Parts: sequence; structure tokens; C-alpha cells
Amino acid sequence: MHQRDQMTAGLLRAGDPTERNYDVAQMLVKYRSGTAHASMSDHHRLFYSQQPYVIIAAVDDQGFPWPALLGGSPGFIHSPDAHVLRIERMPPEDDPVRLALSKDAVVGILGIDMQSLKHYHITGKIFQTTPGGMAVSVTLASTARAPHMSSYTCGRGEHANGGSSATTEYSEELDESAIALISKADSFFAARYVDAATRLVHVSFRKEHVGFVSVDGNMLEISGFDDASRAVGIGNISLDSRVGFLFVDFHSGHTLQIVGRLLKGDQDARINTTSGRWTLAVERVVRRGAALAGT
Repeated sequence: MHQRDQMTAGLLRAGDPTERNYDVAQMLVKYRSGTAHASMSDHHRLFYSQQPYVIIAAVDDQGFPWPALLGGSPGFIHSPDAHVLRIERMPPEDDPVRLALSKDAVVGILGIDMQSLKHYHITGKIFQTTPGGMAVSVTLASTARAPHMSSYTCGRGEHANGGSSATTEYSEELDESAIALISKADSFFAARYVDAATRLVHVSFRKEHVGFVSVDGNMLEISGFDDASRAVGIGNISLDSRVGFLFVDFHSGHTLQIVGRLLKGDQDARINTTSGRWTLAVERVVRRGAALAGT
């Protein structure tokens, strides 16, 4: 059996992935149709080498996927061959994702050009770690572009703060500072995963308008979702509702990591996919001030 067919068959035997995670399912559809691959194209590899930022996500020992932003001078991400991506940067020691980035851990990676919003997805497995970086063996790689989204103007990765002087605050609920950052956000990154014959971790980017994410107590309400936009949203997760969000203020350099559980709709056995609104029950919050200096 062809490698593509073997992987797809194994995932389907473990359960219909569309019932678990819409975005991961879309990645599998691309893989089966030949638009996503088990290796990176030359353009894919070049794209990563030119980026000053990358979003990486891994699952902690409680089953929550944490997304984190890593920055550096262009070239800190490089690819020696089509099956390997090396990242010469690790999150700070106090970042929740750091402990999850161990050898054999499955990770999701998103490289995104904030000008064109073209982005490349990778899911893979770490096969080597050092104090200053990691090497990832690629499982799936795909690319996309969201032409309806407006671009950003943001700083370069050489200004990224490694975390030594950044202030970090931890909480189990949203405080005033976190709410203020969310209230002015027009975008976020989301991480989730599916466990089938193999684990796949996926990171996506969602951009709408300021205020599309609102706060109600310790809940996040996200509006603007419909059937057409789910593929670049937070996905349709029914068997495991755990999800991680990352908000980045590219002007102040502050970041906000949130993990929690998506709530099911009253009339739907799955998470509600018809109302255009999603609700996240927040469980853990990490706010990092000046995580990206000079942006």
C-alpha cells in the first residue's frame, strides 16, 4: 500500500477525523488529494528560512495543546533536507510548552508571512533537542493563503526577546490585563490535535475584526464562524474539546497563552457549528510582557 494510503487508512480506522478536528481533517484531505505531502517542497523550505517568526504547538501532560511564538533573525529556521526542519530557538524555561518539546514529541508548526498571510503548516515529530533548539521530522506539510484577510505591519524577529527579561504571569482565570489584550485583538493562533493511529498537532491563524473575541467571566466568546470559515478557524472538535490559543500584540510585544475547553452547543452532540459562535471555558492563562521586544 502507498504511504499516503497507509496513513489515511490508519487514521480512518481510529475514527472519522472530521468528527474530531475539522482543520486536521482538511489537512488529511489535502494529503490524500496530493496537495499536502509527507515532505516539504523547496519553496516550503525556503519560506521557513526567510521568516522571523514561527508558531509551534505541543501537548502537555494534561492533554492541553500550547501554542508559542518563537522569533529570531531570518535563518534561525532552516531545512537540511525535505524531511527535516530545524529551529534554532526554544521557548523560555517558564513557557508551558517548553516541557512538552522533548524528544519524540509530536508538534504542530505554522510559518506565516504577516504581509501576504501566506502560511505553511507542518505536523511532525521531534527527533533531536538541544538547549537552544530542536530538529523535527516532517509527517505532513501543506500550504495555504487567506486572500480575504488584511495584512499586518510588524517588527522583525531579530528583536525577539528570548524571555530572560520578559515578565511572566500565571493564572487560572482572565485578569484585567488579559481582558484588555483580548479586547483589542483582531486575530489569534489556535492549536489542537487528534489522536488516531498517530497523533497530529495543528496550528491555525484566525483574523477577523477588533472585538470578534469577547470575554464573559472566565469564558471567551468567539464570533464570525460559519461552514466556509471553519478551515481557518478553531476547528470542529467533538471527541476532545481541549484547545490552546495564542494572542500576540505585535505593537507592544506582549503575548497571551490560554488553554481551555470548547463548550458544546445546546442542540448539538458536537460542538456547535451552526450558530457562528464558539465558547471557550478558560482553565489556564500565561501572560508574558515584552516577549517580543522592539516590535
